[in-house]
Amino acid sequence: MKIGVLIPSYQPDEKLTALIEKLVSNQLDIIVVDDGSTENTGIFDSLNCTVLHHEINKGKGAALKTGFAYMLENGYDAAVTADSDGQHSPEDICNIIEKLNANPESLIMGMRDVAQMPPKSKTGNSITRKLFKIMYSIDLQDTQNRSQRYSSQQRAAAA
Repeated sequence: MKIGVLIPSYQPDEKLTALIEKLVSNQLDIIVVDDGSTENTGIFDSLNCTVLHHEINKGKGAALKTGFAYMLENGYDAAVTADSDGQHSPEDICNIIEKLNANPESLIMGMRDVAQMPPKSKTGNSITRKLFKIMYSIDLQDTQNRSQRYSSQQRAAAA
């Protein structure tokens, strides 16, 4: 199974470089989407992976869509998404990939330690957790998980 790591990034810092170095040492396919960064853009030139660029900032959702489209066009079967700000450890990313390889027909979703989230993410996660509980009676600890598996129809449509 061909699995890639997709990392949307806006205004990156050394955390992105450190993450990429660790992932590359594990021989993983990595796709970074520069979402129209205007600061620290030299970081993208130094990364040892595929880097896609948005000319202007379009938001994380658009960066993920750009990355997913690239992956579909290039024969990936699945994607593991991570943030460029250090919220996801290389060990956790590799663990998700191992679980995907062992369970190719499954959707594997990770869960971050909410206490370790940046304040903005923690606030958004808290609000959406409460909404999920009220609306669907589902108690989720991390509502900001993103996973993508490609069906054979999606791969054929991209070809």
